[in-house]
Amino acid sequence: MSRGALLFILLVPLLAAAGSLHEEPVGTRGRGDFALGQKRVHAPPGEWTLIARSTWTGTTNRVLQGTNFAGVYVAQIDDGRLVRAVQAWTNIDPNLTRGWMRDVDP
Repeated sequence: MSRGALLFILLVPLLAAAGSLHEEPVGTRGRGDFALGQKRVHAPPGEWTLIARSTWTGTTNRVLQGTNFAGVYVAQIDDGRLVRAVQAWTNIDPNLTRGWMRDVDP
């Protein structure tokens, strides 16, 4: 197996369309766009590493449980130094029974 093919196989998890990046383990690496919930997020060219992820439930003063959110931080690291980072977050499971709320939903 060529080195390029092996590298591609190792980088596929970040690019997999089947899952959301917030469900992948920290340390996952890849190139290009990634899925976050039902959205595609554009990442600038280069190798990216998932360095942090989080999920939370939004609430308002009118409901006990609101929309489910997820967020990720991906970073480009070169020789152990942070080159740049990107944060992305979105509602991953909208609460359709209460509808969209301007002050709560992105």
